[in-house]
Amino acid sequence: MEEEPFILAKDLLRLAERVKEELPFSASMYNSLLFHARNHAQAFTFYTLRGRPHAHVVMWINKSKTEIGVHAKPEEIHLLKEALTTTQLLAWQSQYCFFAVQDYLTQTIQDVAENRAGKPLILSGVYTFVRQDEASPPLRITPAIMTNRCTPGLRVCKLGRAGVAHMLATNNYHKDRDVDEILRLATRVSSAGVYEDESASQDSPVSVEAMPLGPHDRIPLAWVSCLQYGALASLMTEQEHRRKGLAQLVVEAAGRVMATQGYVPHAYVETDNEPSFKMFSRMAGWERKHDAIFMHT
Repeated sequence: MEEEPFILAKDLLRLAERVKEELPFSASMYNSLLFHARNHAQAFTFYTLRGRPHAHVVMWINKSKTEIGVHAKPEEIHLLKEALTTTQLLAWQSQYCFFAVQDYLTQTIQDVAENRAGKPLILSGVYTFVRQDEASPPLRITPAIMTNRCTPGLRVCKLGRAGVAHMLATNNYHKDRDVDEILRLATRVSSAGVYEDESASQDSPVSVEAMPLGPHDRIPLAWVSCLQYGALASLMTEQEHRRKGLAQLVVEAAGRVMATQGYVPHAYVETDNEPSFKMFSRMAGWERKHDAIFMHT
């Protein structure tokens, strides 16, 4: 029996610094490594290659082995392929998804999956938008954003428990995620929700350095949060509050918070999500960098 090619990663901080060299392609892996190194997340187990301490090949797997993330430099694709071909860590015959695979790795993973499971994976393309680290004007909730609705006012806060639970319940892809795990990320790393707040002024400042925690028993009007795999996700605005600029506001607020903590703010937009694509395309400081693929059974 062949020796398992993957071994447990020991120093996640050092590993994060290593894959940082491949930004922006490695943004999700970099952020996720930091989330777990800083004990803000506990969802994934990380692996590197046995006998290759300087390689940039990294893999994470969640507890149920249904979610997988991989990273490798272009010149290391053959190393990743060899490891995936022989590893016993993955259940190839079950239901699973490879998250945000860089386009230069897609064919390799498809080839291995077909070889080991006997059928191709389903591909879902996404655009990657990355926020650039640059000076930005202060964020404010202005009367224009509120569309003349001055009372009650609005305030931007990190998501509380009810907000996280509502976010997961209304999302097509993350309904089964643990509320406590996402709440941990939302409060310690980055999330943003627009809450009704009667005490807020008509021109409310958004505190990026010390964003308050939203009430645990109230649901926001718009929201976004980072998830364990490193990107901002689950962006949504309640139907009756759309077209007021709230989605753009929470994305920018959450992105700025991530940047202050040393993360790389980025988000994946599905290729058929025209409203989100248009929003990110016109937001100052956010740029479409490359495409990625979610690959699933």
